[in-house]
Amino acid sequence: MAKKPGKPIGRPSKYTQDLAERVCVLIAQGDSIAKIGDTEGMPDARTIFRWLAANAGGDEDDPASFRQQYMRARASRADARFERLDEIMQKVEDGLLDPAAARVMMDAIKWQSGKENAKRYGEKVQLADADGDKLPAPPPFFIMPVAPPARDE
Repeated sequence: MAKKPGKPIGRPSKYTQDLAERVCVLIAQGDSIAKIGDTEGMPDARTIFRWLAANAGGDEDDPASFRQQYMRARASRADARFERLDEIMQKVEDGLLDPAAARVMMDAIKWQSGKENAKRYGEKVQLADADGDKLPAPPPFFIMPVAPPARDE
């Protein structure tokens, strides 16, 4: 069966800028794509990942493209996650939460925040030695060609 020229194959995408913004707002508030996909009236998680892969709504550098909106939402979600640290600390102080459980939760939040917004919450890389002196540049690395061993004929 031949495909008609100019006609796309498959079901048409439900992608609209409004729906993409609603998805990104939910992501920024802390929802996962799986949770959003299970919500009534929202696209399935596979559809959202397909939009990301295709960069629906624009090209790579377009701020209105879905991938750009998604990346901004993930960075905002890191802020929302980090805000939970105060709530957890307060629950420990009030005796409502075991300190060991709180530590696990807080470490997970810090790790996730560092991955979603590394610039703000990521681990700092030390570029100086213990005295504060700048580290020297690594020595140059050369690859020398090696002749294959001679064959005994």
